[in-house]
Amino acid sequence: MKADIFLAMKYERLVMRLDEVCHEIGAEIGTVRNKMSAGTFPIPTRKEGKYVVADVRDVGSYLDRCREEAVQAHVAPDGPKAKRVHENHNTENSQNAPSKIFDDNASLLANGIAEAVGKRVALAIPGSLDLWDTSDVATYLKRSANTVRREIDVQPSFPKPVRLPGTAKPQALYIAREVVQWAESFQQPSKARKAVVKPL
Repeated sequence: MKADIFLAMKYERLVMRLDEVCHEIGAEIGTVRNKMSAGTFPIPTRKEGKYVVADVRDVGSYLDRCREEAVQAHVAPDGPKAKRVHENHNTENSQNAPSKIFDDNASLLANGIAEAVGKRVALAIPGSLDLWDTSDVATYLKRSANTVRREIDVQPSFPKPVRLPGTAKPQALYIAREVVQWAESFQQPSKARKAVVKPL
């Protein structure tokens, strides 16, 4: 199985932060930054927000290349291990069989991952139809959850909660679009620009 598939499954995204890349390739971040400055780091990177990131496919390709180079060095005909490799040929063939099976099914696994991600995206609820709990409201309003409970949802103008049946003490949920409309009602009107009169 290709390394990029493992990485995509592990991190559940297509990009990795620089510290994650260093962890996977077994390198110190200071050493990697020095190589990046010198233009010798073998994995392409880019700046994304405040992070330096790399594509999981590039990291996976680098790991696969390292593995192939190690295998080539191991089976080199003039190397000291050549005789032992020849003697263990049948054993290695049996050990490599599972790897071949995994490689043959790599595309099938990749399609399965893509399908799972697609289902997750398909189930995303539009913001206007979503129900928010107190934590969601706090995140949207840039306040703490305690502040929302003590000072905001007690306001008479704040949207009334939705309490779904099914538990002894139903959780307070809020219709997202009503919370947004409530917050927008506090928008300050823009000040009219004063006309500038030029002296004659």
